[in-house]
Amino acid sequence: MMSRKSSSSYTNTLIAVNKIRVDYPMGGNPYERPKLRNKAGDALYWDATLVITLGNITNSGVSKLKATKNKNEVEFAKRTKISVDKNHITDVTTTNKIIITPYGFIEDTNQI
Repeated sequence: MMSRKSSSSYTNTLIAVNKIRVDYPMGGNPYERPKLRNKAGDALYWDATLVITLGNITNSGVSKLKATKNKNEVEFAKRTKISVDKNHITDVTTTNKIIITPYGFIEDTNQI
């Protein structure tokens, strides 16, 4: 299948999940922020068109959402930070919070 031709009805897409590590500041300025580094180097980051990061830099940044039903407290979702770190599609980068459920993602708003 040739997806590079403009007449082709298909495109090739690859989604990769990469493990990261945190580099803490060594010496120098104690107020310097930690930096995220890719575990196997930066080649995948530099080749990517869209890079999305879930969670915080130094910790997971996940909080549980609970509700009470029939006097039982149940966890129904988790809230985390999502940030678009690199976007060569529309050149828009942003940060927000989302709610993760077993059925998909929901934007975190104060609306009821």
